[in-house]
Amino acid sequence: MKPDLDAMEARGEAAHKLVCDLCRPRGAAGAREWMMSIPARPEYDPDLVIGAALSDIPALIAYVRKLEAVAEAARSAATQKLFDDAGHADDLAVIAAKCKLQDAIAALDAPDG
Repeated sequence: MKPDLDAMEARGEAAHKLVCDLCRPRGAAGAREWMMSIPARPEYDPDLVIGAALSDIPALIAYVRKLEAVAEAARSAATQKLFDDAGHADDLAVIAAKCKLQDAIAALDAPDG
């Protein structure tokens, strides 16, 4: 299942802001103190805000690992296709397809950045 990346990003940003606010000197603009409410306030209580962001990590890691496996399978399939079509090297359509596959393989192997 694809994680809700927008919600995860929002929770991460909220947690980061909260940690920054908790570190501000008492009385400074934007300063917060560690507190817990009854009833709990998930969008305000530091333990719940930070906990929600941290609980996203396992799902995100699992999803990234799944994407990496799919990318590896695609790279492997593309490489196999190049070998399978090697006997048709004079066909212009096959040559064009090989170039596209090689570009796709390079994109899969390239670091982000």
